[in-house]
Amino acid sequence: MNIRPHLLAVASLALHLDGVAAMQDQKVTFKARAARAERLLKELGAKAGVPLSATATTADDVLLISVKDVPFQQLLDKIAAVENATWIKEGEGYRLDRTAEQRRADEASELKLLADRYKEALAKLATQAEALKSFTDATARGLVQRVEEVNNRAGERFDSAGYNQVQNQSPSGRLLTRLASHLPAEVLASIPDNGRLVFSDAPNRMQRKLPGNSALDLSLFAKEQQMLSAAVPSNAEFRGGFFDLRTYAAPVTSPPAKVLLAVTRPPFQGNLRVSLEILDAKYHVLGTSATDIGTSPFEAIFPGKPDPKRQDEKAIALSEDAKAIRAAAVRLEGRGSDTKGPQLSPELKKKVADPFTYEPLGFVPGEVIVGMGEAKGEQVVATLPDMAMFLLFPMGEDIKPSFATKLINASETEVTEAEGWLLAKPRMPKTCRAGRVDRRALATLLSKCIGIGTVTLDDAAAYAISCPGLKFDILGLIATTLLESNAAALFQQNSMDTLRFYGAMSPVQRQIVKQNRPVPFTTLTSAQGDALANMTFGADSRISASRTMSIEEAKTPVIPSNDPTELLPNGIPSTGHFTLNITSQNVVVPHRENGPMFDNGMTPDELAWRIHSQEHPDPGNSWASDPRNQVDLNALSLSTRVRYNFNFELIDGLSFEQTLNQMTPLQKQVAFKDLPADFRKSYEAAVENYKKMQVGSPVPATGGGSPPPPR
Repeated sequence: MNIRPHLLAVASLALHLDGVAAMQDQKVTFKARAARAERLLKELGAKAGVPLSATATTADDVLLISVKDVPFQQLLDKIAAVENATWIKEGEGYRLDRTAEQRRADEASELKLLADRYKEALAKLATQAEALKSFTDATARGLVQRVEEVNNRAGERFDSAGYNQVQNQSPSGRLLTRLASHLPAEVLASIPDNGRLVFSDAPNRMQRKLPGNSALDLSLFAKEQQMLSAAVPSNAEFRGGFFDLRTYAAPVTSPPAKVLLAVTRPPFQGNLRVSLEILDAKYHVLGTSATDIGTSPFEAIFPGKPDPKRQDEKAIALSEDAKAIRAAAVRLEGRGSDTKGPQLSPELKKKVADPFTYEPLGFVPGEVIVGMGEAKGEQVVATLPDMAMFLLFPMGEDIKPSFATKLINASETEVTEAEGWLLAKPRMPKTCRAGRVDRRALATLLSKCIGIGTVTLDDAAAYAISCPGLKFDILGLIATTLLESNAAALFQQNSMDTLRFYGAMSPVQRQIVKQNRPVPFTTLTSAQGDALANMTFGADSRISASRTMSIEEAKTPVIPSNDPTELLPNGIPSTGHFTLNITSQNVVVPHRENGPMFDNGMTPDELAWRIHSQEHPDPGNSWASDPRNQVDLNALSLSTRVRYNFNFELIDGLSFEQTLNQMTPLQKQVAFKDLPADFRKSYEAAVENYKKMQVGSPVPATGGGSPPPPR
């Protein structure tokens, strides 16, 4: 018997056990900026003398380590804990791998987290449903009176709180409370980021069966709505709009033919939006209502009243680079422009433009978390999601630990502190990884952005395709705002799915478009099909019927259902087509010391409307006259705006539009008098037209003007 192999195996095992014992005794001090796990583990291994690496499952995770004189083996255990990964022996070193079982565990923990949140919110709805008082004639008369009060106040300002209160008390709102309280939390938790799920009492193949006794609930709705209709005075005037009494209190003579309960999950948010449509036999909308299930984690970033006990908190110390980024990022809050206010140094701009080398989460978020740990003498190990960029707030102000904790919670990051360690990891790891920005792709995009001062749609489309799970790009938005504000509109105004659809267009499709002909859906690539499905059935679906509103028998406004699962019960038909119309116009972009920089530019007509609106504001919609949103004619820059207008014709009479915008700056900041003569002449002609019109003119049909600033 040859015992040599056995002796070698025993010797190898002994050496391995000696190595493990040495690792357990070895202590290490290591502090580095947050970086991709692949890079940071290599640096840590070099410091400890033990080769460390990451597999494809963990390489792109953003890892943060700040420890002093800790056992090396203990540090490896903490890294594995925040990563939910396993160290695998490889030669003289170790690889960090996330097994299939651990990935399934991440998914299960995320589903449980969301289900628990929704269960709590649904329990509150169930309590509200049980507490609903009987709907009487007196209730109906009181509701009609409150509707009129809200409508009358709209002449001074839009009363959103009053509107929501009346909606919740209406028969539609009461029905929504009853129906939503029966929704299954586990099913809601499975709705993907930016996803949509529709429940119905009579579901088609695109919908799910509504739980609970919906027949009884619909019968109650019909009785209550009939009482509300009878309470409307015979001399009530037709006001128009959704909150008109003749729409709000339209008579219902029998239980509705169908009810739709659409549940959507906005990107990177744990809360859900629930929308109700009640349809008659002709699939006209009899009533609508909406509510939220759960609360948005972003509510935590808005500070409430100062806590007297924390007034003496010491601010977290940041590096000079982090301070400069926070100071320059005030543009995101509408304070400062690209010509005024703090600017990044050329050296720091190069770092921001290279997110592959200089991890974006390392500048502020990583420093804040390390600062929190150091303030308590804790060792820090963290895996950070992209949404940790919310630690950039509040820009221009010191960050104190108590508020930093709120921001960390808002970014869906779980922090645990025990036995001298501060550990942080994403609460929703699967969503975090699916929506993570590809740093290489972002670096390529930003380098081109600096080169030409903006972002071309072709470059933006290639970038969107490289990040297939990305719905909302906070890293791209912040980086472009810091580097070239003209490019920030890419992330504020353009849908990632529309960019992907455009980027995936084949040479044949582009040739058809050049000939101004419709492109049939039969030519769609798989990537285009996925993007079109997301745009059609996703959380921000913009599908619309051609007959948006009509007056039937001169009595009641008739609104057809726009629910995509109802209108397209068999999915997107192959018989559909799309068209693409490309227009190019010279526009001006305003520079405002106290306004946001996300304008998509204004044509002469749109600029005239903005100036007219801020000088003659409509009392019900006075945002244009708000000092924070004022346009200064002495602070404009001329740009070319190219618009790619897609029209997706799904079936006859059912379509939706998506627009991509590209801005190319032509001039730096100038006064109106220095703009081209033809632009000034067109503007002055438009001003004269608006002077002849009623106060509070509508947005001109030529381009939509600049939208109200994002809130």
